[in-house]
Amino acid sequence: MSITLHTSGEPRVSILILTQKDPDMLRGCLASLASHLPPSVPTEVLVLCNGATPEVVALAQRQVTGARVFVSPVNLGFGGGNNRLAREARGEYLLLLNDDAQVHPGWLEPLVETLDGEPRAGAVGSRIVFPDGRVQEAGSVLFDDASTAPVGRGLPAGSTAYGYRRQVDFTSANSVLVRAAAFAEVGGFDDGYFPAYYEDVDVALALRAAGWSWLYDGRSVIGHHESASTITHFKHFLFARNVQRVREKWAPVLAEQLPRPAGGGPDGPEPASLLPAIARARGHLPRVLVIDDMLPVPSLGAGFVLMHDLAKQAGLDRYALSIAVTKHPGANPMQVAGLGYEVVEGDLTQHLVDAANRYDAVIVCRPGNYEDLAQAITVGQPDAKVIYVAEALFATRLERQAALLPEGDRKARKLRTEAAEMRRLEERIVRSVQRVAAVSEEEGAALRAVAGAAPVDVVPPLQPDLHPTSPEVAHRRDIAYVASWTARGNTPNHDGFWWFQRDIRQHVFHPVPWSRLRVTGANVPDDLAATAGPQTEFTGFVPDLADLYESVRVVIAPIRFGAGVKIKTLEALQYGVPVVTTTVGAEGIDVPEGTTPIVIADDPQAFGEAVARLLTDNDEWNARRADIEALHAAWAKRPGLSWPDVIDAALGAPDRKDD
Repeated sequence: MSITLHTSGEPRVSILILTQKDPDMLRGCLASLASHLPPSVPTEVLVLCNGATPEVVALAQRQVTGARVFVSPVNLGFGGGNNRLAREARGEYLLLLNDDAQVHPGWLEPLVETLDGEPRAGAVGSRIVFPDGRVQEAGSVLFDDASTAPVGRGLPAGSTAYGYRRQVDFTSANSVLVRAAAFAEVGGFDDGYFPAYYEDVDVALALRAAGWSWLYDGRSVIGHHESASTITHFKHFLFARNVQRVREKWAPVLAEQLPRPAGGGPDGPEPASLLPAIARARGHLPRVLVIDDMLPVPSLGAGFVLMHDLAKQAGLDRYALSIAVTKHPGANPMQVAGLGYEVVEGDLTQHLVDAANRYDAVIVCRPGNYEDLAQAITVGQPDAKVIYVAEALFATRLERQAALLPEGDRKARKLRTEAAEMRRLEERIVRSVQRVAAVSEEEGAALRAVAGAAPVDVVPPLQPDLHPTSPEVAHRRDIAYVASWTARGNTPNHDGFWWFQRDIRQHVFHPVPWSRLRVTGANVPDDLAATAGPQTEFTGFVPDLADLYESVRVVIAPIRFGAGVKIKTLEALQYGVPVVTTTVGAEGIDVPEGTTPIVIADDPQAFGEAVARLLTDNDEWNARRADIEALHAAWAKRPGLSWPDVIDAALGAPDRKDD
């Protein structure tokens, strides 16, 4: 059976495979690559028949298309063989892959993403699982006697524990992506470990000494037949010999490692006993727990962007981040694993009061979460600094929602009562915590005005990884309404959509009948979905909003009630697309004097006419784009505080007692 690998002549990643004795193992490895090499990452595959049997050489040379095959008549060892292939490799990254491994779908992209985004990372390793799916290794720790232990070993198939990206002592070189320049800087593998074992530990220590970090990313998964290439008694001999070499070569560094925990079983030390070593490998970072309704996935909007930005701004070397979800506890932790978030599972109150879980800071988003968990935080986390994220003033939102209803309306009275209760709660919160983070100067000033309030910081909710789309208008058409539908009922998004459909659309589509409204977001409410037609398209979840913003001509944010900075308005501006919104939709965004980067209209006819002008008048569109670019320049001159600024200020602040 022939195997075809779709590789590139200009690879970013060079996949290095050594093979020797088992043609079936090699065939399985290469077949998995044939199925799962991602088209988005240009790759090449280099196979070294490393003193291999004739059957293995015949397979590699005659049955595989797309690989570069090399033959060494003698066994160069693991280190020597990989060094040989590294000299032939053309990619900026080297992927070391065992021939007894099989890659899973999507295994390579997270590794590349990690090294692309972490310029001081020299290597990143995969999650390794047994053929039955149980965890074999989720990163490894190194002890002061040069012994090692895999993290997560024996966890059941499907477990997401230890899935998050983090710094580790090393990962086994069954599947590890190495920066070619870093690998060359430290001289590659040390041939002194011939034929095998401990080369990965040695090169990890060499990279650390040269200032490079070694990361683990559990979103990348491979299956591995452990020790399939070496008989057990010989393996034991090699381990004993090579561990002594590590002790002699790296004695000063090993002295900084922790002692190996006593006890344990066939899978190594007890899992809980590895926690100190895991923390040490991460640099004993301050532990920060975020509590929010849902995972910080930007597509959800509604403030979830903020905690996504926290992780992006902090990187992997500032804090050990955990997140607890209160409204959707069954969420998939792997959605945020690449941000470095460990997702707390199980009962949150119990987690907070468990003495094993001690945090340096607890960040609470949304007033209801603080109200529900304040007691558990106070009792269970007595030394933690508590930061409240006021992504919006919820009392203001309720008051504005009530104002849209007739004066004597029963629902309006109920909303005003709820608003008064919410205001009292929000004021109590800002008096109780160590620090408050707002997202606009207006709301920051309102919070500072509360008697006895904690220090209030303002963090502009600018997403760090967004960039302007093309300034050309010719290829653009249509209107975008970027929304999330995380709740039913009369939400600002729901109300805004109906206001557009009921009162605004005729002022757009009558003069511009060829245009259409493109509405994003999964789980669209049924009453909205029923309006789909030639001029209203529901696109569902859009994985890359940059593509949408590149193609549309105008973004609308018909928001009539709410509070805080509206992420949809800010996001459109960051992408450089003109936006028409309301006074409420534009609040909290300071613009340079004499410019109009945001078109504001609270009257339905004026709103629709503004959209129509941007759809048809190139000069108007270009003028708004120029004003948006002026706004970008203003942001660059005064970037404001970051989330790490807020956390560091809280960690250095004296304790505050509740009123």
